[in-house]
Amino acid sequence: MFVALREIRAAAGRFALIAGVVALMTLLVGFVSGLAAGLGEKNVSALLASNAEHVVFAMPDEQRESFADSAIDEAVAQQWEAAAPGAVTALGLAQVPLEHGATGSDSTPVTIFGADVALPTAGELPAGAIALDAETADKLGVAQGEQIAAFGTELTVSSIVSRTDHAHMPVAYMTLDTLHSVLDSARQPHAFANVLLIDQDALPAGFDTAALDTHVGTTTTPILPALLAIESFKSELGSLGLMVLMLMGASVLVVGVFFLVWTMQRRGDIAVLKALGAPTAWAARDALAQAALVLAAGVIVGGIAVFLLGSAASGSVPFLVSWWTLGLPSLGMFIAGLLGALVSLRQVTNADPLTALQNA
Repeated sequence: MFVALREIRAAAGRFALIAGVVALMTLLVGFVSGLAAGLGEKNVSALLASNAEHVVFAMPDEQRESFADSAIDEAVAQQWEAAAPGAVTALGLAQVPLEHGATGSDSTPVTIFGADVALPTAGELPAGAIALDAETADKLGVAQGEQIAAFGTELTVSSIVSRTDHAHMPVAYMTLDTLHSVLDSARQPHAFANVLLIDQDALPAGFDTAALDTHVGTTTTPILPALLAIESFKSELGSLGLMVLMLMGASVLVVGVFFLVWTMQRRGDIAVLKALGAPTAWAARDALAQAALVLAAGVIVGGIAVFLLGSAASGSVPFLVSWWTLGLPSLGMFIAGLLGALVSLRQVTNADPLTALQNA
């Protein structure tokens, strides 16, 4: 580390420049990661809040899984409930405009989650009731106990719950029968339920999910892969994830080129050190330690910038500030930078001490 620190002090401008580039790329990667996590939360938070471990779909004509197109018949739901009592929750989904006021002037669309079994977010709900989040209630200008309308059906706001989202829309909760009544009043076609939520811990020991799927014509998917059935989540995750990977690749290239050029310029000094008896492994460790110091400085500065800017922007854009949206991108940038720095080690290992002696 002695040589590495002396070189950093001697060429502080160069190392500050590459540290600044690393900080900027860390900022970009961290901000895109936080944005991806925030957008993902706007797509899937309601399903994750249900605490289900698996989702059962019933798709027509073997189509790709989709929460909107899946249709569970009552008979199928009853077979599942009979096979796994207490582990199955039939869930209906529908996008419904909620209205308040004599003329319906206050209106906002929501996604309804209808379930007869109490969901963790909403708890027990009576018939003809609806649970709203505070933001939706404010938009409608209603409070707990007041009336709103959904497709002309009067509903009582029974509780104000924490906000959850599905496909970028706030979720309101009601019983499955109430949801059927709302859709029937608007003559909207609907199945008994869209999907079944499965509590893995409540399944009987040795329960054969695949056999029941084959028997009743359903498909059971773990909750995390099932989230990809939300098209907006899948597309956003793919595009933003690709951006993160491209930025990581660019960081490998930039850091690798910098340290390669730097090591080529100091190859003669490395040869002198070898001629004086420095082992090749020592010189390689010294070069990597130098890269690690510069990378750590850049990543720390970039991580702090992500936290400050993300916290400021989270009120206006869907940005999620958490340890993994900050820590994982920063760690990824550090590792990517070290991979790039490994390219320069060939110049260290190939430095010939005889060259230094001939030039002495």
